[in-house]
Amino acid sequence: MWRSKICESMAGPFPQDAGQIVTGTRIAYLATKPAEQRSDAERDELFAWWLNALDQPYRDAANKLAALEQEQAAIKGRSTVAYVQQERGEPAMAYVLFRGEYDKRRDQVQPDTPDILPPMPAELPKNRLGLAQWLLRPEHPLTARVTVNRYWQELFGTGIVRTAGDFGVSGELPSHPELLDWLAVEFREGGWDIKKFFKLLVTSATYRQSAAATPDKLEQDPQNRLLSRGPRFRMDAEMVRDYALAASGLLSPKIGGPSVKPYQPDGVWKRWP
Repeated sequence: MWRSKICESMAGPFPQDAGQIVTGTRIAYLATKPAEQRSDAERDELFAWWLNALDQPYRDAANKLAALEQEQAAIKGRSTVAYVQQERGEPAMAYVLFRGEYDKRRDQVQPDTPDILPPMPAELPKNRLGLAQWLLRPEHPLTARVTVNRYWQELFGTGIVRTAGDFGVSGELPSHPELLDWLAVEFREGGWDIKKFFKLLVTSATYRQSAAATPDKLEQDPQNRLLSRGPRFRMDAEMVRDYALAASGLLSPKIGGPSVKPYQPDGVWKRWP
């Protein structure tokens, strides 16, 4: 059977090139060789030839795979590929570990939220999506407060809660709790709009007041926790540069346009041997 198939595959109206003749001769030799005398490499070689030359379903599948690989290469060549994470069908299991040993599992732990915080509604999924939705619910007391406190710290140097990373019992109490509550509600009801919130802060009278400190203010409010004066802290390098350009009249207020090429000394980009 092998010999007849080989002869049929090599028969045709057109002359064959030297490679086909050599391959056909080699395959004919392997086909006539007793099966028990063929090595593993020879059996693999003969089987690979059979798949590519005579197995039509295999060739169809191989052509389809090649087309898909070519399409995949074209997609990757167009732009950067962004991978999308897919949740597993079954939930991840977690256990209480005896003395912290990873191979000594005890009671299984179910996903839930701390009892001191509002409970997660039953309609929310017990995964990361449900956790995100729970964090942004109106009755959640922490998310908006922690966020606005950090934004306040960016502008005033110190948060309304000084310990911005600890809102728990070991953290410091807010200096203005009513203000913190109002800012949190304003931020949440404003659609969590960060730009709008920062505009609210920088246009406030508290932020725009003078940073000058009098002896009386330093005595009664040395840390400025009562917000008796404007924020005062060191500027970073970019702000120092912009202030210097503004003071010298060289700061351009134009936004956008072509890139600005600052002065460069001669030979700064020269490649030395």
